[in-house]
Amino acid sequence: LDREADAIRYLSCMVQAGELRPGSLLVVITDVDATAETAVAVDDVPHDPPQYARVQALGPLLRHLADGGHPGVLLAVARQGHPSTQGGDLAWHDAFAGTAKMAGLTCHGTYVVTPTGIRRVRPHLTVAA
Repeated sequence: LDREADAIRYLSCMVQAGELRPGSLLVVITDVDATAETAVAVDDVPHDPPQYARVQALGPLLRHLADGGHPGVLLAVARQGHPSTQGGDLAWHDAFAGTAKMAGLTCHGTYVVTPTGIRRVRPHLTVAA
């Protein structure tokens, strides 16, 4: 999932399967080859939580994944509207990239998923621990 096209294809399948609906987050756990192993979904995410709440929500999960030997993660933020990047998307990206780095995980990006499309929040950015 370190290639944008592969990540978008994977997330499209998750949407079609009904696993990623607006108002939810999906943390995709990858192996050393950046292949999806499994995913953790969180439904009913508040529309625009404060930044500290985003970090508090992601931090323990990402530390647990790192402690379990998982090398990488990807975040999908599902919401309504156009998939162009908005302030809340950037906030999720910053919280995710920072907590992934602190946990020692490779961050394969943050993606916005809407009923009209899927886009990477910050194209071509892979942060390695």
